[in-house]
Amino acid sequence: MAIAPRRVPRLGKQAKPGDNARKVMTARADARAADLAPIVVELRAAGTTSLRGIAAALNARGIQTPRGVGRWKAGSVSQPRLAANQNQLLAAALKLKSF
Repeated sequence: MAIAPRRVPRLGKQAKPGDNARKVMTARADARAADLAPIVVELRAAGTTSLRGIAAALNARGIQTPRGVGRWKAGSVSQPRLAANQNQLLAAALKLKSF
């Protein structure tokens, strides 16, 4: 009978399969949201405030969805990364308009 090897617990955060891929996808999503944010801010400034209206305007302008397939929907416009960038740019635009 063989003796089992001694198992030493690992300390700290261990890399998991897919960690690097997740970082790449997150960076791409952030870059895409940063590209779309000025367009969405422009639409909001023009009076389009509903998510459906923004999605329809993006479709009318021919802007592709992140996957490049299909049409924009209200849910895809309200994604957290895009919404966060929209809010930051909208705040910056309002500060510029106040002067």
